[in-house]
Formats: sequence, structure tokens, C-alpha cells
Amino acid sequence: MERDAQWISEIKKENRGAFRAVYDHYADKIFYVSLRFHLSEDEAKEMVQAVFLKLWEKRESLKEHLSLNAFLLTITKNNILNLHKRKAVELAGMQTYLKYQPTSASTTEDYLSFSELENCTLRFINSLPSRHKQIFLLSRKEGMKNEEIASQLNLSKRTVENNIYQAELAIRQFLKKNKILERSFVFLTVWIGL
Repeated sequence: MERDAQWISEIKKENRGAFRAVYDHYADKIFYVSLRFHLSEDEAKEMVQAVFLKLWEKRESLKEHLSLNAFLLTITKNNILNLHKRKAVELAGMQTYLKYQPTSASTTEDYLSFSELENCTLRFINSLPSRHKQIFLLSRKEGMKNEEIASQLNLSKRTVENNIYQAELAIRQFLKKNKILERSFVFLTVWIGL
């Protein structure tokens, strides 16, 4: 607990070295907890990034008597539950959408709707900061792995992961702000992999 209090005190002062020490100490634990709760390896890596991003965002309100282990695991648990709920909603939405579709594999209306949504999404992605946009498109449109992107752009893998997370967060906020209809959300979910 004394070590946690010292780390928290330093993180509140925006000491990146202390933050890095906490990351190094807890990242693997969060990763393996995420795997135990049925997340894929990529999802577990993203979960680690999300948890530590939340820690950094909440740094000013942290109490020095706080157990970092309990705090980080609570964030992890809540994020995992939210992710599974979102997946359940997406699956239910997809099943509902498919249930009411004509038996043909694709209709002109579907193609036009998807095309319009893809264009809208691309316009939004083009408005992202250049680094987020570049990395996101390499990941989602080109299908490159994070390691490949990091190598190609001469960045660390963690930087790539963080940029993808930030881009996805911005897209989710865009969808929420613009109240994309369920059907549109299904299309966007398929296209951008959210």
C-alpha cells in the first residue's frame, strides 16, 4: 500500500515515470484477466490500453490510500462487462436486421445504404488527426497487424495501439452524437469493426 500511495502521489503530479512503473507492474495482470473473461488477444491488448488511459484521465481524483490493484481490476471488470454488453447488442441487432432482409444476398437498397454510410464514415475518418487516421486506415482498411504498422511507421507497438484506440473512441463518439440508427450502426459495425 505504501508503494501504491507513492505511485499515486507521483501520478497526480503527472510523473510519467511513475505511471510507466504502474503500467509495467499491472499491464500483464490486466491482459491475462481480460483473456480469462473471453476477450481475444487483440481485445485484451486494447483493454490494457483503455484501463491505463482511464487511470491517467482520473489521476487528479485518485486518493493516496487507494489500492491500485483493486482500482485497476474494477476498471477492467467494468470495461469487460460493457464490451460484452455491446457485443450482445450488436449481435442482436445483426440478427434482427438479417431476419427482416429479403432472401437475396444483397439488394440495391442495401448497397446504396452501405455506400452512403461508408462515405459518411470515410469523411469522418478523414477529419481525424493525421496520425490517428493513417494508423486506423492501415489497421482497418489494409488489414495490417499492429506490429506491421509500428515497423512501417517506425513507431512503438504501444503508440500504434493507442492511436487505434483514440480513433475508435472518436468514431464511437461520432456515432453516439449523431444518433446513427440501428440499421446504420449495424453497417458501420461491420465496416469499421467496432
